[in-house]
Amino acid sequence: MELSEFYARIKARGEVAGRPATDPKILLALWLYATLEGVGSARALDRLCRHHVAYRWLCGGVEVNHNILASSGSRAGRLWTGC
Repeated sequence: MELSEFYARIKARGEVAGRPATDPKILLALWLYATLEGVGSARALDRLCRHHVAYRWLCGGVEVNHNILASSGSRAGRLWTGC
């Protein structure tokens, strides 16, 4: 899957550092797995990332919260649907 649009948002430009961000591959994997499991809410996914072993494994020790998940999920949805 082409993730360049996700990486473009966090890329360093010249003398200006990029903003701290969670790797888009992690966020995509979380949303993909959550979607397959019928989870569509960023808050529900946030809870799963804290308490469910499979989601914690996907996070790989990286902390995520519902704000990060919500913004990444809406961007991913636009890319997947072509909007």
